Amino acid sequence: MSVAARPAAGLALAAALLACSLVTAAPARAAACPGADATGGPASARAAAVVCLTGQARARAHRNALRGAAALRRSAALKVDSIERCGTFTHTPCGNKMQSAMSRTGYARGCYSVGENLAWVSVGVTPRQVVKAWLSSPEHRANLLDVHFRDTGVASRVVTLADAGRVELWVQHFGTRC
Repeated sequence: MSVAARPAAGLALAAALLACSLVTAAPARAAACPGADATGGPASARAAAVVCLTGQARARAHRNALRGAAALRRSAALKVDSIERCGTFTHTPCGNKMQSAMSRTGYARGCYSVGENLAWVSVGVTPRQVVKAWLSSPEHRANLLDVHFRDTGVASRVVTLADAGRVELWVQHFGTRC
């Protein structure tokens, strides 16, 4: 899902929601991104692997590299919290706007454009599998490769969702400021 805001302009909402439940293993290969093929480990290392893999995908598509943004890392973590607290896998948990967490961290203020990828996967799925699933979805791929985005932040955590049980929830935020 993406949102753009400009002074005197309304919000533009686009994209669809995809819950990724993966069961196949990624092919074994030397990982240029540390932790990309790990089935566990610290959430921060797994998030760093997703950022690295996103960078590789963008480089293959001749897109600019994304910078890690602390405000987007915090907003991604806040979105994980909201989804868990509200118990629904959605871009708008508890009826909040998609960009609410990004506004709370100060990223989505004034002139900005933001996007969000969500996934819930079985515990033990690798960061590489998460990024591969996003790249296989037109809406998520569009966010990953959007030429306008300059920044990103990622968070993941194992949560229990009413309709899915115990899963690993992933949030990747993208953005650019005018």
